[in-house]
Amino acid sequence: MRNLKIVLNGQVLFISTSVEEDIMFPANPLIELILLKSLAAAQALYPVRVCHFLVEGTHVHMLAVVDNPDDIKDFMCHFKRETAHAINRVLGRTKRTVWCEGSDAPVVLSVEKTIEQIAYLYANPAKDSLEDSVGKYPGVSSWKHFLKGKNTFRTFYISRDDFRPLPAEHHLETYKAEVRVLVKKKKKNSFTI
Repeated sequence: MRNLKIVLNGQVLFISTSVEEDIMFPANPLIELILLKSLAAAQALYPVRVCHFLVEGTHVHMLAVVDNPDDIKDFMCHFKRETAHAINRVLGRTKRTVWCEGSDAPVVLSVEKTIEQIAYLYANPAKDSLEDSVGKYPGVSSWKHFLKGKNTFRTFYISRDDFRPLPAEHHLETYKAEVRVLVKKKKKNSFTI
């Protein structure tokens, strides 16, 4: 029997979720667009206050404040569903699972522990030997916005059907060109931290 988890308004959660296999979110402009547009879409439907986040190729960490406990699960489900559809379309796959089921979201109980979790989140790329520091990490995160005191990521409304399969061999220029095609004449959107 599993213990029930009670989440209350105002609590801070450290949310983590992982992909099933492979490196599904390598650092490139197309992946950044997919992640940010999916976060913005989830936040528009389920207004979760994400304070910090970092995405590595195989997992995501977020620190969020609970306003409505019901929104957390729905926010994560929508985010994971939208990223999975986009990734599968880009890879030319159908009906393939991208994410592991569920998410881990322990409650952070004190200011000191919150600071520790923020440090852990931003130290993750160095811990995983991806870069020496988060400042050099090319993946998607809130680090640069956090340093500059900015709270809005600009992105676009992009439907699932707009994503198309890319050739198996592609390079950075391919990703950049695909982003230009995807955002052309699209309505702007934003994700707020």
